[in-house]
This record gives sequence, structure tokens and C-alpha cells, in this order.
Amino acid sequence: MRRLHKNIATLVLGCCLYALTPVSPLTAGPFIKINGIEPESDSHGIKVSLSVKNSDNTNIDDLNEDNLSLFEDGYKVNYVKVLNISDTADFLYLVFSLDSSRSMNRPLIVKLKRAARDLVNSANPRDKIAIYRFNSDIILMNNFTNSRSELLSNIDKIETHGKQTLLYNSIYDSVDLISRETGTRKAVIVFTDGKDEGSSVRPQDIISFAVEKSTPIYFICLKKTPAIIALSRIAKLTGGKLIYNPSPEHITGMYKTILKHIKNQYIIKYQSGLKPDGKKHQIEVRLKYDTLRDRDISYFHFGKKGWNLQLPGIMEIILILLILVLIALIVVIVLFLLRGPDRSLMKKESQIDRAQNIPLDYLHSIDTDEQERISKQDTFSLKNPDYAYTRAWLVQKDGPEIGKKFPIYWDEVTLGRDEQNTIVIKDTAVSPSHSKIKRIKDTYMLFDLVSDNGTFLNGNKLLRPKGLYDWDEIKIGRTLFLFRGSKSNS
Repeated sequence: MRRLHKNIATLVLGCCLYALTPVSPLTAGPFIKINGIEPESDSHGIKVSLSVKNSDNTNIDDLNEDNLSLFEDGYKVNYVKVLNISDTADFLYLVFSLDSSRSMNRPLIVKLKRAARDLVNSANPRDKIAIYRFNSDIILMNNFTNSRSELLSNIDKIETHGKQTLLYNSIYDSVDLISRETGTRKAVIVFTDGKDEGSSVRPQDIISFAVEKSTPIYFICLKKTPAIIALSRIAKLTGGKLIYNPSPEHITGMYKTILKHIKNQYIIKYQSGLKPDGKKHQIEVRLKYDTLRDRDISYFHFGKKGWNLQLPGIMEIILILLILVLIALIVVIVLFLLRGPDRSLMKKESQIDRAQNIPLDYLHSIDTDEQERISKQDTFSLKNPDYAYTRAWLVQKDGPEIGKKFPIYWDEVTLGRDEQNTIVIKDTAVSPSHSKIKRIKDTYMLFDLVSDNGTFLNGNKLLRPKGLYDWDEIKIGRTLFLFRGSKSNS
């Protein structure tokens, strides 16, 4: 018994010492995300904007060419320049979304106006601010301007009216408005009591859209209600913040927080070796920070310059003839497609194309299964046989366990970060319950379980359940799976 007590005491002491051990903020990060790719019109210059942060949202403000590597269509670019956005621009783009619904009584409206004026006065004179007011309608009172007199005048005009509170719709419109601006230093600030009535979008829609557009959302809540929980989640998942019943000091602190968020954003500039062919090209950025690694991939079109139609008469005629020939060729191709080409041939060609993109390190492991499937007689018949399989499995194409094979034995398989899932994905970008694959009459259907970052099928975000086809690519967080289906029982 004494030995047992001694062992327990030792265990407790060890846990306490472990808890007191300082942990580096980078142990669960950093994370990198490509926000946009912008080819320069007059040269081969490419500008890639990205955000980098730790899991605790602390800044990483010392990245340089030694920490980041860029690959263009799989080839490393040797000469790149890394710039912090805080060093490349000297003003912010802000959107104010002001609640003027009936739930905002006179004292709340007074608080709202005071908070909005305080934020305008604390902002940099060069900051450009747009103002929405919302109730049953959403009205853009002014587009982006740095005129303090115009901004303060519009704030003073706010009065309560309307029967509904289109809070979520207003936030969505604010993100859409600011996403059209070329500036990368931006944020949406919502002044509200937290109540929503009649909106057609959900908090999850706002989160997905704001994350896609790399736009943080901040909330100044003037009244403590249960709705604050939903707003706090939106703020947290988009990189923003929520404050309640603000004082002038809180407003100043929020502005400093926005500036701090900007320090997590960088721009990479380089000269592309590609020709402006109008085709789709891949950009991959790899992060190497201390002992930690992360990467992100995005795509862009490197377009050709437009044609000069001010040609001599003979050249115009030749150009018109070429256009007519092209139209005739398109008509012939369309007629051919309408005849219904051999689908089995199309299927084989699609499989070959997809196979070319599979890493060689695990292609061999699944080649045997594929050969067996092809060699056996296909006697399976359903209403849609292209989606019908007697067995299926997933192969991890990219992620923590690349090449690992996950057989789908059950009629319903869940995927997520939580240990309770059928397939556990060790990826911080994956939700606890992210997606599921359900077998319905030998057709495997893919569902998104309202995940934070969405589920992608062949590069497209999954908006509704879809049937899976052999060689389909499923992206969950930063992890990429290859769906394989077989019509043989062996």
C-alpha cells in the first residue's frame, strides 16, 4: 500500500512539473495559407499574398527568404522576395456594419454612435472606411473613403426603424464589399446588440466566406444576449475579436488588435519563368520555421495580352476567316459529343489522366488492385453503374500518413479529427466531425458535416451530397484522399 501511495505521489508530481514546463508557442503551428495570386500586367512578375500564424494567433513577424520556399508548377523558384504586409501598405480598409433595427433602443443607439465615432477618430487618417446600416434593409451609406467629416456625418444619421434585423446578411455583404478591394490590410467591424431576424445566411456561411476571403470579423456588442456565443465563434474562426460594452480604451485596443493581425500577412514577389499562355498553373509555398513545416497550394491563370484589332484591311479579313473556321470546328465537336462517344473509353482516359498526378511512392501499392479490377468481368448492373461498387477504400494522397490505405467496410464511415470517427485525421485544419461516406445501394455518397473549412471533391467545395467515382480526389483540411472503388468482390 505504501508503494502504491508513493507511485501515485510521484505521478502527480510529474504531471505538475510537466504543466509548469514552458511550451513554445510554435508547438502546434505555424500554419500558412495562400490568400491570392496576382500576376503583374506589364511583366512576368507574380505577387503571392499569404497569411502565417500560430495556433494561438501569435505573430510570426520575422519570416524571410530562408523560411519560405516557392514552387511554380513543381519547380522551385530560386529568387523570391518576402515582404510583410505591414511594411508594404500604410492604411487599412475597414467596413463598419451598424445595427439600426428596432431592438436598438435609444441608449443602445447612443452607445453605438459613440463607439463608431471613437473608432473613426482612433484610425489612421489614411484608412479607408465604408459604412453599412442594417435593419429590414441593408443600406450602403458610403463606399470606402478617408473623409472623416463624411464618416462622422453618416454615423450621426443612424436612427432605429424596420421590423427585422438582417445581421448575418449584413456581415456577408460587408465581407463581399471589402473582398473587391486590392488592398490586403482589411477587416469588418460590426456594431450590434447581437440579435438576428430574417437573414438568409447562416453563421457557418459567413465563416466559410470570410476565411476564403481572408477577412477577420470584429464585433462590438452593446448588449449581453445569448446570441453573443454565435458572434464570438464567428470572430474567433475568422481571426477577429468580440468586445462587450466597450469603453474608449477598448476601441483603441481593438484598432491595435487589427494592426497586430496584419503582421501575420506576407507578400512574396518573384519573376515567373512561364509564358503568358492563359493556362492554369500551380503555386506551392512551403514554410520552414525552426523544426516545423507547413505548406499550401493554389492555382492561377497566367493570361495572354489582348489582341490589337486595329489591323490593316487584309489582316482583318484573315482574322475573320480564322474565327469562322474556329466556330465551324466547335460546331463539329459539339455534334460529335451529342452522338454520345464511348463512355468506357472516356472513363479509361479519365483514369489515366488522374493516375498521372499520383505520387509514385504509393502508386505501386494500389496498382495490383486496379489490375485485378480491370481483369475481372464487370457483371454489376444498376440504374447508374458508373457510381456502383461492391467495395471501396481511401488512399491518402497527401497529408500526415501519405500512402496509407483505409478500407471502407461499413455502410457509413465518418472522417474527422475526433477519436470517435471511423477514420481519424491528424490535421488541425480538420473539424472534429468533418465528413462522412455513406453507402446507398452500392453507391458511395460523400457528405459534409457542416465543417469549418469545408469538404472539397476534385477541387470544388461540396455544397450537397455527391456520389463518388473511382479516382475522385477528396480534400479534408490539408489532407488529400484518393477514392478507389471496385466492382469485384475479391
